[in-house]
Amino acid sequence: MTRAFGIKDLLIGAVLLLGAFQCVTSIYGRAARSTDWRAYASGEAPMRQEQGAALSQRGRDAPGPMGIDEFASFIISLASLSGLVIAAALYSLRCRYSPWWLLPSLALVIILLSTVLSPGDSYVFDLPHALVFGLASVCLMEDWRLAMLLLFAADTLLSETSLNLVVLYVAALAALDSKRGRVVGGATAAGMTLYWVAVRLAAQRRFLPGRSGGDQALRLNLHLLLVPQLWPQLLGVGAYIAAFVWLERKRLPPRQRVFLWSALLCVPVTLYFGIWAEARTWLEWTLPLAALASSEWTSYSSSPTLPSGAPSIGPTVAD
Repeated sequence: MTRAFGIKDLLIGAVLLLGAFQCVTSIYGRAARSTDWRAYASGEAPMRQEQGAALSQRGRDAPGPMGIDEFASFIISLASLSGLVIAAALYSLRCRYSPWWLLPSLALVIILLSTVLSPGDSYVFDLPHALVFGLASVCLMEDWRLAMLLLFAADTLLSETSLNLVVLYVAALAALDSKRGRVVGGATAAGMTLYWVAVRLAAQRRFLPGRSGGDQALRLNLHLLLVPQLWPQLLGVGAYIAAFVWLERKRLPPRQRVFLWSALLCVPVTLYFGIWAEARTWLEWTLPLAALASSEWTSYSSSPTLPSGAPSIGPTVAD
């Protein structure tokens, strides 16, 4: 039977939302620079890859008062992270992961470490992208295709690495669908790719005329490889957690296992567009990684082969 949602659970949820608020406050409390929305609208603001050159400069001005643009960025980031925590909790309850708060807690820890410990400034599009990409990934795991397509359309406006959703979708088709389903899905994937290319070209004409953001990021990445103190961050927080998720992949149900395998095909896309030395390079994988880890722990804690004396921190799936 499903356990009743009591006062203790509401208290845990409130603490998680307070943690989200503290995380966003820490991000914007340390930054002297705010997003200039007018410059972005006119195509005059530097792109992420150009701003990333500041990673090699450790000096930073003291934070000043929060302007209207930075306040707007703060509100957007707070809404995005709160939405991610709530979505993680709801998905955990739906899947009956045990304990339910493990998934949103893991997501919050990944976000906190990936943003606050990053050597560069935070960008207002990071958390919205993490939310939308994460929701789309969950929809892929659940085979909610229409919702995934809508989220993909929105995420393409936020980040180039939304292309990973096409890779994940095609891999899921190849592994799980019937022959007829693969034909229809293949046509859908082709449409997704054309949409991504159209949005990417439009953004490049406006913000990067005559240049390729991926090429610029690659040059910066090669330069940052010469800075030894940044080497531990090349994998990012998400990649370290992914290693532990991979070791217990046999505990995942088939659709989640296919998702994990196909995520390997997305690594080149992330490495091409991302800045390797930034801890938030893998930030978009926060929600799916936390979900896979929670699924594995639930399977482990409910396993009849659980070693004697091993801790049990919540009811099993069978409860």
